[in-house]
Amino acid sequence: MLKVERGREVDLRRYAAELGWHFHPGLPHVTDFARFGDVLATAVEVGNLMVGDSVDYLRPLDFAKDQHNLLAFGRRLLVATVSGIYVSQDLRSFKQAEGSEGYA
Repeated sequence: MLKVERGREVDLRRYAAELGWHFHPGLPHVTDFARFGDVLATAVEVGNLMVGDSVDYLRPLDFAKDQHNLLAFGRRLLVATVSGIYVSQDLRSFKQAEGSEGYA
């Protein structure tokens, strides 16, 4: 479960079961949040990048990597993963940044 401010919890276990998230040893977990345009982006290690209007309305995207950190930089969202840094301008397509291969 994801603990959020004011003692609320957001349960993402249904996505873990549905999408086959895994993390050894333990449960997949949220590693970072970033506001990107009008959505909240959430990195899940090891799972899908999720977006929504708030933590109560997160939905998984097709982007599924071992994600660590997010950075909204102008019109780009940078996603640091175990295999490098990926960049998106629209949250539909992600491209690995040239020269960023390796743990980030």
